[in-house]
Order: sequence, then C-alpha cells, then structure tokens
Amino acid sequence: MKCCFKKSDWLVHELPKTKEGGFQHIVTAIGYRDGIHLHNGQLWIDTLFMAVLFLNQAGRKFNRPEWEQEAVHQILLHIKYLFDKHTGLFFHGWSFERNDNFGSIFWCRGNSWFTYGLVDYLETCQDTINPGVRQFLVDTYKAQVNALVPLQAASGLWHTALQDPTSYKEVSGSAAIAAGILKGIEAGILDSSFQAVADKAIQ
Repeated sequence: MKCCFKKSDWLVHELPKTKEGGFQHIVTAIGYRDGIHLHNGQLWIDTLFMAVLFLNQAGRKFNRPEWEQEAVHQILLHIKYLFDKHTGLFFHGWSFERNDNFGSIFWCRGNSWFTYGLVDYLETCQDTINPGVRQFLVDTYKAQVNALVPLQAASGLWHTALQDPTSYKEVSGSAAIAAGILKGIEAGILDSSFQAVADKAIQ
C-alpha cells in the first residue's frame, strides 16, 4: 500500500506535465537518461488506462479527493485534445510542441484504452462524479463505440489503423474494445443491440 501511495503522489506532484497540466507520457527505455524516455509536451491515450485509472482508485482508497479530481481533470483534458469530433475516434496522441495530433492515425489499441477504461472509471466513481461530467463522458464513450461499429472487419476484429483495411488486424485491441462494449451493456450505457458486435469480436 505504501508503494501505491508513493506512486500516486508522484503522479500528481513529480510526473512531468504538459501545458494545461496534462500528464506527459513517459516510458521506461534502456539507453535513455535515468532509464526513461520523456515524450516532451505529449499526451497519449495510453496514459488514461495506465495511470489515471490507478490514480482515481488510489484517491478513493487513501481518502485523497484531490487525486480523484486530478483523475477526472486528466480524462477531460485527454478528450479535449485526442477525441476527433469528425470521426468519433481517438487520436493516439497530441503534441503541444508541434500543436498537432502527430501521425493523425486512429490506432485500434489506443482507442481500446478508452472504450474499456472509461466504463471502468465510471463504475468506480459513480457515487461521487458530477452528473454533468458523467453525462459528457458517457456521450463521448457512446460516440466512440458508434464510430467503431462500422469499422469492424468481417472477422470480428478491428484493424490496427482503424480506417486502413490494409493494416493488420489487432487482436489485443479488439479484445479490449469488445470487453468495453460488454461492460457498457452491463452498466446500462449501451443497449442490447451492441451485444452482436462484441460476440462477433469474441468468436
């Protein structure tokens, strides 16, 4: 438990931040300074699943509401910069230095972090989240799922570059999307018509 507290406190107070206080994406990497690679000024969708869900849970466990508030702030900030209103999909990242969604590709696995993670987040904090914020998050989730449905390949999987049918089919990302849809149905966010989409992916 002490380790969880320490890591959560580090996320809030020591993790490098982007403009607007976003969690800058960093990864461990051999050969880089201190064994980590700093993606300067970059937001990645991965961070929501890998750090923000953890921070929210830690905030509840250790009675640190400011950590819970930081978690929802990060979710809203990542939606602001990564969610594409034209397609309903999530870009992989945003660079404050370049001022663009570098690559401008909608990755399957990156999108799956949100599909699965958002419902998990809502389940965790359903007794504390502001109703207006919850509705915004639900609307974003539903828009994304609706955008993913027509991109599902005949095999039931999604391509690694969601809009490129020549890219390989991504098993792990497809599994997380299917799981996120099933969690959405179970939570009453999605209706039963989406069951067939998840079943097709699982088969």
